[in-house]
Parts: sequence; structure tokens; C-alpha cells
Amino acid sequence: MKRVKWINRYVIFTTTGCNGNCEDCFQKDIEQLTMTAKTAADVAEWILKKSNPGLMINLRWFGGEPLVNKAVISQICETLQQNRRRYQSSMSSNGDLFESVTDEEIDLWQLKSVQFTLDDCGEAYDRIKGLTDGAYDRLKATIERFPNVNFALRVHYDPVKGTEPCYQIIDDFKGYSNVVLYAA
Repeated sequence: MKRVKWINRYVIFTTTGCNGNCEDCFQKDIEQLTMTAKTAADVAEWILKKSNPGLMINLRWFGGEPLVNKAVISQICETLQQNRRRYQSSMSSNGDLFESVTDEEIDLWQLKSVQFTLDDCGEAYDRIKGLTDGAYDRLKATIERFPNVNFALRVHYDPVKGTEPCYQIIDDFKGYSNVVLYAA
């Protein structure tokens, strides 16, 4: 078996914590851990050491909700940038904390794509995610606010609810050129 010399793809858990309280979350009963600044520095140094300097570094921010600890995302990206390394990133998010994300952070993170999971729409989405009123509308506003980021919407089909929520989600997002929907 050939040993890999370089690693240029990384999935980074910024935290197991989350601002939501999803009914079916697999992380509900696990200890909530958050990456420290020291660990973020170690991660950035490890990436610099293990990645091929001539190739693009691909980062995937994951968590609970990675934006609960967005400071370490910035810290890791700043280190890569200071070392003149090319990188881009993607993220899985519930979308609710994007209100606090700036255009400068999107640029620093080189955030190219984000995945949101939709279990329903409107108030039902807010309830299922355990988020405050209007979370579904804030998600739509995030997509409008960042037209240069590609959004993948994973739409959960629930056989009990039928296809109506799926069709409503399709209608709600059909006008966005930066959105791809897929069923799960």
C-alpha cells in the first residue's frame, strides 16, 4: 500500500456545541466540546506541515454548529493566509448564526459552499431545529446576502408528512441561482 505524503482535504470540528436543539440530533447527549485557540494553532501548523504547498487546501468546517466557535475558523485561515497558502472552505451549518458573519470573514475563510439541512419549512422548521422564531426566514436572508457562496439544501423527506413540505421548500428557493436542492 502506497503511503500518502500530502493531505490537502481536512474536516475540522470547531465545536460539538450548537445553538439549536434539533429533535433528532445524534449529538444531543454528548459532551459539548469547543476547540481552543491553542488547538486551532496546532491544527493550522499541522495543516501547513502535511499539505502540499503547491496545491489548494480544502477545509470543511463541521460541528454541532461550527459558527458557535467562528473565532477558530478565522484563526486557522489567518495562519494559512500569513503563510501564503491557497485554501478554500465549505461548511455544514443550521444557518442561524450567519447573521453575525461579515463579508470580510467570508472572504478570509474563502467560504465557497454551505450545506443546510431542511426538515420542513416556516414555523415547523423553527420548531424542529429548536431555533427562535423566524429561523427559516433568516436562512433565506443568508442565501440572499451571500450570492457568491453556493448553498446545498438537503431536504429531508418525511413519509408521515408527505411531499407537501418538500414542494414548499422547492417553491421557496427556486429563484436562487446559488442554491442546489437534494432530497434525503
